[in-house]
Amino acid sequence: MTIPAAVLVLAAACGKDTITVNGMVVNELGIPLVNVPVVVSVGQHYPSYTGQDGRFAVEDVETPYDVQLLPPVAPCGAWTFYQGLTRHDPVLTMFGALPVADTCPPSPWNATVAGALSGGAGFSQPDHVARVAFCAQDFHSTWQAAADGSFSSSAQWTGRDPVSGDLHALQWQKDANELPSTYTGYGTRPAVVLTDGANLTGQDIALGSVDTGQVSGTATVPAGYSLFFRTMALRVGEHGYLSIVEEASVPESPLAPQFTYQVPQVPGGKIAVMLAATGAAGEVSMASRALDPGASGVSVALPVAVTLVQPPADAVDVMPGALFQWTPSSGGVYVLTLISHHGMSPLPQAVIVTADTSFANPPTPYESCGLPCGSGPFTWGVSVMTLHPNVDAAAGGPVDLGYSSAAAFDADQGISTSTFRAFSTASTPP
Repeated sequence: MTIPAAVLVLAAACGKDTITVNGMVVNELGIPLVNVPVVVSVGQHYPSYTGQDGRFAVEDVETPYDVQLLPPVAPCGAWTFYQGLTRHDPVLTMFGALPVADTCPPSPWNATVAGALSGGAGFSQPDHVARVAFCAQDFHSTWQAAADGSFSSSAQWTGRDPVSGDLHALQWQKDANELPSTYTGYGTRPAVVLTDGANLTGQDIALGSVDTGQVSGTATVPAGYSLFFRTMALRVGEHGYLSIVEEASVPESPLAPQFTYQVPQVPGGKIAVMLAATGAAGEVSMASRALDPGASGVSVALPVAVTLVQPPADAVDVMPGALFQWTPSSGGVYVLTLISHHGMSPLPQAVIVTADTSFANPPTPYESCGLPCGSGPFTWGVSVMTLHPNVDAAAGGPVDLGYSSAAAFDADQGISTSTFRAFSTASTPP
């Protein structure tokens, strides 16, 4: 007896292992997002919606599976796609999303922080610098103290209101090259709460003594790239990040690959070093390391950016469901960003996290159209994140593409970004 092919296909499908996906949707800061439509495996499951805690659950999911996060009406946010997941507990990032937003991009909240430093080596010497930083999970902001030790600055943020963080203050003496030579004071003021419109005065900080150490290393830059930026900062506590050194090159004289910095030895503190290089076509590569004071001979390798294949530059009539393709990278996951420029400030229309070197999203029952959607003009590019070896790893918590959080400097990682290409659709206005 011959068994019909349809029966064999049905039997094979029934024998597949399935899981229950208990996931969560957050923004880049880890803030849970409410009422986000979540589509697991398009065509197999109806959309689910996140609850007040940002969580959702979908049963009988075959692995590997894809997830689409569709922007809710209220907050900003890009269509976000994760391709090829197998984990049952993903924490998925919707890029550019906020729990509450009145405009898109959102209007930032503002507060003023003011106080005075005391101790250290005094504040009138022209060869000394004193900086103060407000550090929170949502953002960090650094400013310079005046010659009398006072400080006052406006802080802006869009994460949540109110926001709680710590103030950190650091003082050092400069050498002839404007780099730190000796550290002369450090202090902190914990649990400072910023509320929109607040004017926080009296946030005084006493500086205690601090020892001086050193870190040194060498950047390995891809062939054809030039090192154009290097920064060094103090990392302390969960969110503390205080910028100390920012070195930038001029086009005719790139930075040398070797670096040596005098650094503060704060109890429990790390030294964050980040380097950036650019290729001839404008591609960018960045790498960061979190070092112990005293680390020497450190090697920092910057990754190579991918090359975009199609659509070609300045393509026209790129229709929904078009294939986006790029060259492979040696490690990490790919993040495809599609940006719409029509009728608003440039904002991501879609962000795709994938291990593949191509992506096509045709129209589905849960979307008005595939990507690109609507009128342009558009640009697109691809980043590679070496911190995440696969898509499951990238779905393990908030993903920060812009190094905006202090936590982005806690691990050895690299991000490379291709050049961006412009294209238009048939409906793009002239």
